[in-house]
Amino acid sequence: MMPCPNERTLIRLVDQALSLDETERLTEHVSVCAVCRQQDNALRTLIADVRVDGEVELNVEAHVRSVVSRLYVRDTSDVDERVA
Repeated sequence: MMPCPNERTLIRLVDQALSLDETERLTEHVSVCAVCRQQDNALRTLIADVRVDGEVELNVEAHVRSVVSRLYVRDTSDVDERVA
């Protein structure tokens, strides 16, 4: 049995970003290695959980304004009054 792949390689397997030969080799390994099979299943579950069906509309300009406005909101409740 081949050595266990690192996490990045498993992610590339799940993401279908490996060559056909690498995919076949790793798929075989995952089928006989309980540790890698568990990691593979966890990665596939995570990806399925965060996958969005359909098209997502994002108003980039509004999002950037929102983020920037939150960056400039300053909580001064913990500022020492002597400094202010």
